[in-house]
Amino acid sequence: QTGIRHQTSAPPSAMLEYLAIAISGTVCSVFVIGLLLDILHRVKLTLDTKNLAVVITGCDTGFGCSTAELLANAGFVVVAGCLTPEGVNRMKNKVALGIQCDVTKEEDITKLATETSNLLKSKNIRLWAVINNAGIAQAGYFDWIPPALIRKQMDVNY
Repeated sequence: QTGIRHQTSAPPSAMLEYLAIAISGTVCSVFVIGLLLDILHRVKLTLDTKNLAVVITGCDTGFGCSTAELLANAGFVVVAGCLTPEGVNRMKNKVALGIQCDVTKEEDITKLATETSNLLKSKNIRLWAVINNAGIAQAGYFDWIPPALIRKQMDVNY
């Protein structure tokens, strides 16, 4: 039997590379959240946060969820965009508005914008920030990732 064999799993050295990337990403994220906490601590003294709204996408879990809770606890009016109904339910009692939003669907983006605009008008507040946290990452060597997954990643992240 002759022919080319295709490798279906990453070699051990590649797994170490993935682990190193994941760890460095986590360390950077923890640093950014610490920085955000420090800024909020300082800014809270000078900002009237109850009159400022923040829209955050990707609030189902992880950094989006944590950031939404952190900002809501700091007094901001938070609009949390979640991909799933479960994410919206998790945010229900924590933020001013939880809304299901797939950032790759124009109608979901329009609904998020409309609902946010209605909230701003009804509470007579202004939009202070938008945090585009929604994102996905396909792990693996680029050549091994199917084009459909690369396209999905680009649609969500950019």
